[in-house]
Amino acid sequence: MESEVASALKLPAKQRNVILTSIRKRGMMKYNEQLMANKGKDNHEVYQRERASRSAKDNLVICSACKGCFSSTYFFRHRIKCSDTSGSVPTKMPVSVLSVRYSELPEQFKTDILAKFANDNIGKVCKNDSCIIQFGARQYEKIKQKPDKAYEVKKSVMQDMRRLAHLFTEFKRQCASSQMTEPTSAADMLKRSTFDILRESIIKYTAADTEDMKAGLKHHVYYLLVKFSKFQKVTYLVQERDVEAKEVDNFKEILDLNSKDLLGDALYKLHKNRQICLRKPQELPSEDDVTKVKEYTVNRISVILSDKLSSWDPQRYAELRDLVVSRLTLFNARRGGEPARLLLTEWKDGEKGVWFDSHRMQKLDDADARLFSEMKLTYQSGKGDQRLVPVLLPKDVIEALEVLADLDIREQANVLDSNIFIFPATHRSALHVNGWNAVNRVCKAASIDDPTKMTATKQRHRVSTLYASLDVKEQERSTFYQHLGHTAEINNNVYQAPLAEKEIRAVGSHILAMDKQHTTTCSMLYFHLEYCNVIC
Repeated sequence: MESEVASALKLPAKQRNVILTSIRKRGMMKYNEQLMANKGKDNHEVYQRERASRSAKDNLVICSACKGCFSSTYFFRHRIKCSDTSGSVPTKMPVSVLSVRYSELPEQFKTDILAKFANDNIGKVCKNDSCIIQFGARQYEKIKQKPDKAYEVKKSVMQDMRRLAHLFTEFKRQCASSQMTEPTSAADMLKRSTFDILRESIIKYTAADTEDMKAGLKHHVYYLLVKFSKFQKVTYLVQERDVEAKEVDNFKEILDLNSKDLLGDALYKLHKNRQICLRKPQELPSEDDVTKVKEYTVNRISVILSDKLSSWDPQRYAELRDLVVSRLTLFNARRGGEPARLLLTEWKDGEKGVWFDSHRMQKLDDADARLFSEMKLTYQSGKGDQRLVPVLLPKDVIEALEVLADLDIREQANVLDSNIFIFPATHRSALHVNGWNAVNRVCKAASIDDPTKMTATKQRHRVSTLYASLDVKEQERSTFYQHLGHTAEINNNVYQAPLAEKEIRAVGSHILAMDKQHTTTCSMLYFHLEYCNVIC
C-alpha cells in the first residue's frame, strides 16, 4: 500500500485524489472486517467511517460498489455520486454482515436479502438465526434459474424468512409460558415432542384482530413448514446427522396426519371467500370506471408523446411507463405482475412479428388484415416455468413502447444500461416496476369512483364473466382460457361470476312452468277427491 501511495503522489491532483480515496476506503474496510472478526459485535461506534456520525444510534453501512463506510442516512446521497463514477448500482450493506458467521454466504444474498431486513425484532431473528439464514440462502438460488423473475424471488424469500421468524418468536413465547426449555433455533420447531406447542403457536400467529383468523396466512405457514422441514432434513443428511434427520421425518408425518385439523378452517374460509365474495358482480369494476381509465390512459399517452421539447427525466419516463403497464395489464386481463416484467427481447419479438408465419400473413382477407393492423403480439413466461402466455399489444401503445425501449431515452431517465426489462424501475435499478403500483397510480390519476375494484385480479373476473355470456364456439373458448393462462375449470369455478341472468332464463323459467303446472294438477285432483266424498 505504501508503494501505491508513493505512486499516487506523483500524479496530477485529480487522479491523485481518486487513488488516495480508494486506498483510504480499502483501509477502513479492512480495519472494520478485522474488528468484526475479533469482537463479533455490531458496536458501530468503534468502526471507521467516511463521515462523523451525528447520532450515536446511526447505523453504519457499506457501499457495495466502492466499499466505503457511511452512515445509513447519508448513503442515499452517496449512492447518486457513486453510481456516476463506478458505473454499477451501489447498494448498502449493514456492517453487521461482515460477521464471520456470514462469510460462507453468497455476496448477492447478503446484499439483496440480509441487508434489506429492518432492525426490528423479527428482522434481527432473520439475520441471526442460522437455520432461517441457510433456508433463505437456498431459496434465493432460484434467482439463477429465473433471472426475469428476480423481483418475485427476492420478495418471496424475504416473506418466507420473516414468516418463519414470526412463527419462531411465537413458538419461543409459548415454550416460555409452558415452562419448557427455550429453543435455540428455528429447527427446534421440527420436533414431535413440541408439536402441540407449535400448533398453538400457529393459531396465535395467524389470529386476526377483528376476525377469527388470517386464512391465507395460515395456509401459507403450513406449506412453509413443509418446505422448511424438507430443507432441514437435507441439511442433517449432508452433515451425517441421521438421528436429527429421522426426527424431522417423524415430524413431517405428524404434520401431514394433522393437516386437516390445522388447515380445515382456513381452507373453508378461503374457498368461501373465493366462491362468494370475489365472484359477486358488485365486486367487479364498473363499466364506467373501465371506460374512464382507458380514455385517460390513451389520452395521457398521446399528450406525453406529442411533447417533443421536454426532456425524458425519470418522472416523465416513469409516468409513461406506468400508463403502458396499466393499459397492457387491464387490456389483456393479465395477472398483475406479468406485463410489468416483459423483457426487452420479448418486446422486440412482438415488434418484428416473429410469432407470425409470413406466408399465412400474406393470405389474410381484408377483415383479418384490418384486425392484425390494430395490434401486435408477443409471448412471455407465465405462472410457473413451463407455460408461455400471450400479451396483446394494442396500437395505441406501440409508439410508447418504442420510446420506452430507446437506449438514449433510457439513459436520460437514469435507467440502468444492463436492465433487461421494457418497464424498468428508474434510479439505476436492475428490477422492473411493480405492476399493482402502476395500475393503482393510473386509476387514482384517472379519478375513477372506486380504484380498489380496478385491479388486475378483478379485471380478470370481469373479462371472464363477460366472455362467458358470449355465444362463441367451444374452440374459441379454449383459446381464451389459454390467453388467461388457466383452464376452463378454473375459469368457471374461480374467475367467472355465476351467470345469474342465464340461470333465470334457462332454468328458472322451466322450473316455474313446472311448478305452475303442478299446482294446477294438484288443484284439479283435490277438487275431484272432494266431489267423490260428497257423492259418497
